[in-house]
Amino acid sequence: MIAKIEITNELEKELAISNEKMKNEKFTTIGLLSSRLSYDLRNPLTVIKTATQLMKHQNKDSLSDDDKRRYDQIEDAINNMVHQIEGVLTFVQTKPLKLEKISVLQLLNNALTFIELPKTITTILPKNDVVINCDKRKI
Repeated sequence: MIAKIEITNELEKELAISNEKMKNEKFTTIGLLSSRLSYDLRNPLTVIKTATQLMKHQNKDSLSDDDKRRYDQIEDAINNMVHQIEGVLTFVQTKPLKLEKISVLQLLNNALTFIELPKTITTILPKNDVVINCDKRKI
């Protein structure tokens, strides 16, 4: 009876080790696919960003304020997508933080540029500012 219990415990340990190996292989595969997809998306985004900047520059004298704002929104959206892609790549490849002192109000203002708020909503930012040490892209 003792031999049977030892065999069962040994099989359970081997099964647990095997399951852990399979899980690690899946994560490795997901990482590789994510990395590949990220690289494949970054190239077309670069083309879109360059074309947008070129159109904005070529038409700068005839653009209305709304058109300029829309171009800025497109560029911000592209930058945000690139940042998300870099986040995936960062998850797969570790990179050190780029710490710098930055104003919290500046961070809030930058975040608000990505949001188109209805005219009925008013944003009220604090008057006091705080400077923090952070990686502004990752925060």
